[in-house]
Amino acid sequence: MRILFVFLLILTKSSFAQDTVRVYFEFGSSKVAPKYYNQLNDLASDYDLSQIDSVQFIGYADSVGKWNANVRLSKKRAKNTYKYCKRALEKKEHVSILAKGEDVKNNHSENRRVEIILHYSA
Repeated sequence: MRILFVFLLILTKSSFAQDTVRVYFEFGSSKVAPKYYNQLNDLASDYDLSQIDSVQFIGYADSVGKWNANVRLSKKRAKNTYKYCKRALEKKEHVSILAKGEDVKNNHSENRRVEIILHYSA
């Protein structure tokens, strides 16, 4: 009985909900395109940020070019997206910026992105 209780407690603590917002980039660019300004400005009104435990900004690049350059580019994309969203996010959220580098999907333009993952407390 005690083992079941501990298992349920661990399961409860580790489960959480999340939302993902995606921002796509032009080839070789780390600049957030104006078409995403409204979406990023509206983060606070579109999502319940008061319930967020942490936010991840994960940058990706396509497979064109050298691996090291793509990692640097994906990090710049994540940082620039975070800088743009900084005003919408409350300071209490734990923010992490990750660079994944190359992501191999069918379409190169889908690989050039930043995923903003909003982790909610359970």
